[in-house]
Amino acid sequence: MNDNKLVSTLLSVFSGFIVLVPFLALITVFLQSIATTRGRDPLPNGYTLAHYQNVFSNTLSNIQNTLILGLGALVIAIVVGVLISYFIVRHKSSGLDFLSTLPLIVPGIALGIALLQTFNVAPLQLTGTATILIIAYAIRRLPYMVRSTVGTMKAIKEDIEEAAVNLGASSLTAALTVIGPLMLPGIAAGSILVFVTVIKETSVTILLAPPSWAPLSLAIFQDILRTQYYTAAAMSIILVALVLILQGIAKFISKKETY
Repeated sequence: MNDNKLVSTLLSVFSGFIVLVPFLALITVFLQSIATTRGRDPLPNGYTLAHYQNVFSNTLSNIQNTLILGLGALVIAIVVGVLISYFIVRHKSSGLDFLSTLPLIVPGIALGIALLQTFNVAPLQLTGTATILIIAYAIRRLPYMVRSTVGTMKAIKEDIEEAAVNLGASSLTAALTVIGPLMLPGIAAGSILVFVTVIKETSVTILLAPPSWAPLSLAIFQDILRTQYYTAAAMSIILVALVLILQGIAKFISKKETY
């Protein structure tokens, strides 16, 4: 009993340290986002919200691009992910299950270069368009949707689908009207996870994003290169806040699905 308590205490201390390090970094970024100027002192010389006003007045298009690109990738991930999950569970396709996890193994830089080379010539010349970025996002985050919907699909008994077919419904109709609604909790949770990770994606974005479709992550990177650290910090805080909100929603949906 004492050994278990000791292990639990050590794990708690270690977990607290792991959480503390990025939390302190986040506090530093937040102070940077509201600072007038910063010197050698730990705290800023003054405080202002002008950097946030600058973000919403000059980089609002980047926020809009982030949402549009994320939603486009999400639609593709839902359609493809649900179909893959159906075949993995109903047809016991272990090979397809393995292939659906490969995007997690391939680095974002490698995927970006491959897409640039593949879609750089006619008739599928997509380089420099928003389409290639949406495709890259969907490929990168498809495994999250598959894993979320596979779990939900396994909980749906085949008897339900067979009963609908026996009553005269086609396989497609049964899948859309019976299986589809039952998979909504898994789709909803997976959708938020996909969207959260897409809006944070940087490596693929740097390679593929055209100037007219630069999302928030690329705008932050560009501001850092231009040494506009205060504006970059403000955009980073906005991105973190958006991610935290969406992750909270995903956690709520997951709990609701469990109960």
